Amino acid sequence: MDSIASGQFTPGPVLSTATFIGYQIAGIEGAAAATLGIFLPSFFFVLLLNPALPYLRRSPAVSRFLDAVNVVSVGLMAP
Repeated sequence: MDSIASGQFTPGPVLSTATFIGYQIAGIEGAAAATLGIFLPSFFFVLLLNPALPYLRRSPAVSRFLDAVNVVSVGLMAP
């Protein structure tokens, strides 16, 4: 209940909840491990895919798809 309550007033409730549960299980080390475990995969994906993006953009179909993903992302973030 505490993690859900704290997640309601902080950005990214799933991320906050993971850190909170890590803290509850193993203290500061658990919180750090849970936070790294939930953030690092996305950084690795960006690191691996960033060099390939210019090559993917050369394809008209993939380029349109990526443009659509950008538009949908902005639409989801808009109030």
